[in-house]
Amino acid sequence: MLSEFQTFWSKSGKVPENRIKHYIYWTQRFLKFCKYQPEDMDLNRITQYLDSLVANESIADWQVRQAADAVLTYVEQFLDKPLKSPINKEPHSGPTGSVPIGTLRIVRPRS
Repeated sequence: MLSEFQTFWSKSGKVPENRIKHYIYWTQRFLKFCKYQPEDMDLNRITQYLDSLVANESIADWQVRQAADAVLTYVEQFLDKPLKSPINKEPHSGPTGSVPIGTLRIVRPRS
């Protein structure tokens, strides 16, 4: 299924070809995180996944945002599974539609 998602990204033109592999990587990690159970792919599970990335100090903030974009696009657009989001207060014209990636605030725990 990820090869079909890769084709989806290529046809969309929203991500440069040389970066698609990174979006597939983050999506694959998310699928493993959800144990490949589509019913677990909801906003709560996505938040848990992104929180796990934030907790990993070796993952930069821009990578967390990239992972969020990849996963939200996978669930909402590729799987066509709408997500309800309390943070969506304003219209968003980004690639994911209902969850504004630009408003994601990454807060790392203090050590």
